[in-house]
Amino acid sequence: KIVVRGNHDPYTAHFPMSKAMYVTKPTTITFGSKVMAIIPYGHSGFSKSKLSRTPTNLLPPTCDILATHEPPFNALDKCLSGDRA
Repeated sequence: KIVVRGNHDPYTAHFPMSKAMYVTKPTTITFGSKVMAIIPYGHSGFSKSKLSRTPTNLLPPTCDILATHEPPFNALDKCLSGDRA
């Protein structure tokens, strides 16, 4: 079980009954031959900064499954400040 941090979620959380993994930073998990990339809210993918976003650094080199709380670029991602999420 995996819980991906969202924009209203705390930075730390524990799930003792379900023992779910709480993901708060970009992470990859391998299931057999499949690679899952997880990107919680507030991160710029696997790049160091939002200024350096390119299609090649938003995801790890291999990604079969993507779980994220970030909106797709240029699709309902405009903030009140005018910046893109």
